Amino acid sequence: MNKIPSPGQSIGKFFSIIHWQTRLYIEEKLKPYGLGGEKLHILIILYHREGLSQQEISKKLHIDKATASREIRKLERQGYIIREKDPKDERIYRVYLAKKAKRIKSIVKKEAHEWQRILLKGFTKEERKFIMKLLEKIAQNAISANKENNCDGYKSN
Repeated sequence: MNKIPSPGQSIGKFFSIIHWQTRLYIEEKLKPYGLGGEKLHILIILYHREGLSQQEISKKLHIDKATASREIRKLERQGYIIREKDPKDERIYRVYLAKKAKRIKSIVKKEAHEWQRILLKGFTKEERKFIMKLLEKIAQNAISANKENNCDGYKSN
């Protein structure tokens, strides 16, 4: 039987559990499409706004440029995205959804919403809003702390 960490344990432990359980769920649900992890997050960002540069995607996900580039190349090999050089600056690649990604948009959206529904089961609408607000604040604190300590993942690239 899996033991749930006691309330006195670190917040990182709970984030780690949520992260890994999310990966397991999403990767299983989207297994037929070979999606999960950062690849899925990149697609979701592109579903909201196509034509972003690789660097813009990296910053939106708060991941280093090398990781973003690697995951974008994987999506490109899988046929989900198309990279095109920016006509104004050929050093920049813009990222667009391929037809394959557009065809599964409703499936990806459905599974993401279902997982969020599962995680927030038993909470009132007000509690769900409050949790999201708190998590956003925690995430922003983490980002700010890492920027202040020069460990935000952008310096090495």
